[in-house]
Amino acid sequence: MTAPVAPAVPLAGSAAPDLALRDAADAELRLSALWGGAPRALALVFVRHIG
Repeated sequence: MTAPVAPAVPLAGSAAPDLALRDAADAELRLSALWGGAPRALALVFVRHIG
């Protein structure tokens, strides 16, 4: 059995990797789709609910 390999950590100022997540309606949402419509910058916030 091999240990999982951690992805490389991006450096500050480098391009963010394109990733896909599921939204509340279970539709795939790509980071690049959000970035394309942003006028200047995009803040991506992950919220974790416990309980």
